[in-house]
Amino acid sequence: MIDKLENFNLDRNWYFTTLKSIGDGVISTDIDGKIIFLNLVAETITGWTSKEATGLDLEKVFNVINEETREKVDNPVDKVIVTGNVVGLANHSILINREGKEIPINDSGAPIKNEEGEIIGVVLVFRDVSERKQVRQKIQKVEEDYKKLFNSMVAGFAHHKVIFDDNGKPIDYRFLEINPAFEKFTGLQRDLIIGKTVTEAIPGIVNSDFDWIGYYGEVSITGERKSFEQFFEPLNRWYSVEVYSSERGYFTVIFTDITRIKKTELELKNSEKKYREAYNRVQFYKDLFAHDVNNILQNVQSSADALTLANKTNEGKEIFDEMLKTINNQVSRGDQLVSNVRRLSDIENTELVLKEIDAFNYLEKAIKLVSESYTNKDLKIEKKSENHEYNLIIANELILDVFNNILTNAIKYNNNQNIEILIKISKEKKDSKDFVKFQFIDNGIGIPDERKQTIFQRTDKNSVSGMGLGLSLVNQIIAKYNGYIWVENKVKDEYSKGSNFVILIPGVN
Repeated sequence: MIDKLENFNLDRNWYFTTLKSIGDGVISTDIDGKIIFLNLVAETITGWTSKEATGLDLEKVFNVINEETREKVDNPVDKVIVTGNVVGLANHSILINREGKEIPINDSGAPIKNEEGEIIGVVLVFRDVSERKQVRQKIQKVEEDYKKLFNSMVAGFAHHKVIFDDNGKPIDYRFLEINPAFEKFTGLQRDLIIGKTVTEAIPGIVNSDFDWIGYYGEVSITGERKSFEQFFEPLNRWYSVEVYSSERGYFTVIFTDITRIKKTELELKNSEKKYREAYNRVQFYKDLFAHDVNNILQNVQSSADALTLANKTNEGKEIFDEMLKTINNQVSRGDQLVSNVRRLSDIENTELVLKEIDAFNYLEKAIKLVSESYTNKDLKIEKKSENHEYNLIIANELILDVFNNILTNAIKYNNNQNIEILIKISKEKKDSKDFVKFQFIDNGIGIPDERKQTIFQRTDKNSVSGMGLGLSLVNQIIAKYNGYIWVENKVKDEYSKGSNFVILIPGVN
């Protein structure tokens, strides 16, 4: 009996010492909620010593309120006694200590039972969580700041997980997170794409010229950060992109929409190009105009000198008539030069109104004009048309200038006594479109192979007597018709036997 009593006292002292040494606050009460014991930590938190608190109601020492509502928290002793179970305080519980200081705590209460299992009291275990709360608040603030930053980012943001095939090749990637700027730049809504693969969210990506899946997948494997500008065809937008990976199989994209910048750059380039073209045109017109006007003036001067000499000879009347004819021709040539320059300028700076016309009628007019202009030439101009319906084309009145220039060149650059021009009209299909084909086949001096590609260009400074300007006008008109023009040899591999100017103009279906 003495041994049991000694053991009991030993156990009681050991448990008492243990309770005092626990790192959490401990308060024990009897079944009526009267305090029996406070350990050192409980004394520190509450501001009450165990001696002072013994016999007091728990609520006097353990005064707890809800931090948000400021309402008193139910007495935990009552809850334990009613339920007979361990209970805990709700979140955001604040203990107001003896000095009125508010200390955030969390706690639990458990029943104290005797050997018969009867509840004889309650033990409360609690701790000061001020530091933990401060840490949690800091974390919460960081998260809120991050969320604000994330949501207010000017750049689009998207985080993805890469999907690999059995061979480790990237075949798709899944949207894990995007920010509002991503939605703004792409037009894709967060709720509709998070969790989806890119091929589900943007089906057109698989047909894009740029291998987005492979490129991003490579970054997720190598971890090498990349920056680039790229046109994203499925959304018809330009983006400046940075992509990086902090973990294998994942990557993050930060991008900005630079479509407006790219359009501005393109407009500037086009403006620069137009300025350069305009400058080149001015230079070309200046050079060609000066060249032709100089020739005209030289011919007029030569004719004037010849007229002066004619007055001193018996054959003066015949020479006078010839020189007067030359002067008139040169004046007509100058008039044609000015007209061509004006027409070129008009064509380049305006949109032509195209319609259905009968090319045959304009061809007849052009033949009549050149025939009346070259009455001193032995001309034979023949037309052959496979079908009169082929004469209907989509063009306008400028087709007369085209025909007139081609016929005039065929006559001017021909040293034969008998000038022959065959005009063949047929139908031809090119790039699945129907065209009317005009062939002007002459027996003139021909065009060397090295000049066949340049005679239609404005910058062909080797052109003589305005030929380059005339054919440049023809080329411009045909281009406005969405047609084609080129020159071939009349006889294969023998350019000096004559030329074949071929013109294709969209026909009427």
